[in-house]
Amino acid sequence: MIFRGSYGDEAKRKAALAVIAAHPHDQFAGTLLLILGEPEQSFASFERDGIGLSDAYYTFLWQPDAWSRKARQHPAFQAFAKRIGLVDYWKQNRWPDLCQPTPERGPDAFTCQ
Repeated sequence: MIFRGSYGDEAKRKAALAVIAAHPHDQFAGTLLLILGEPEQSFASFERDGIGLSDAYYTFLWQPDAWSRKARQHPAFQAFAKRIGLVDYWKQNRWPDLCQPTPERGPDAFTCQ
């Protein structure tokens, strides 16, 4: 169901989202929401339940696929990255290849490809 929702038409995507809605605390919910193109719900799920395939969740954020790019470019990613400590980590170490700081927009602002 989820696979078909990820790569099928809108009706299959909605059916997959209904399955996740019926199991919102499932350990894969955050990751599946990301793949289904619902980044804001995905970030909320990951933060709320503290799960999402753990380290693999972060890997999914950096995939070359359109759904991953959509998540990185979604306005909610800015706040999510700040809340979970990614922005502070990037500032102290180095920014990821796909994101760059945009200090003209604020001290923690950035843009991602």
